[in-house]
Amino acid sequence: MDKDEADLINEVSTLYEAGQPTAALELLTEHMDRRKPDLLLWMGLLTEVVFGADRLAEVAEYYRVASDLGDTIASYNLGVTYQQMGMIDKAEASFLKAKQEGHISAELKLILIILDRGGPSSQEAIEAANEIDLSEDDRIFDEYLIGEIFEKSNGRIDLRAAA
Repeated sequence: MDKDEADLINEVSTLYEAGQPTAALELLTEHMDRRKPDLLLWMGLLTEVVFGADRLAEVAEYYRVASDLGDTIASYNLGVTYQQMGMIDKAEASFLKAKQEGHISAELKLILIILDRGGPSSQEAIEAANEIDLSEDDRIFDEYLIGEIFEKSNGRIDLRAAA
């Protein structure tokens, strides 16, 4: 990330944290470079915050381009956006890509998709859960996903101790 890009992201972040997502989006739009994954991530986030579900296809496109440029967070965010759009097969593919890039939450999301598809006794979900390594991940969001997996599997998959 060059200095100009870092300065821009800092300004956008400051506006966003100050409760001015529309101003942040306008600033970023003025200086957008579709070859910069970090800028595309912010465009996706801000577009969703400002416009909500009305512009999810646009949000997905920003994340898709950033994902294609190799950004792991964008791959995960693309999966989440596809889920919101009801495009589960595309969500699964995006989560799989993020998982292959080491994104733990993507692994958890994949287990949830498997449970939705195969039910609470899904052997595939149990096997996927047995392969996951949560020892280095300490984000609160993962605890939410772990709880959701526990509920959807009727207690058959319990990753709480591993987290």
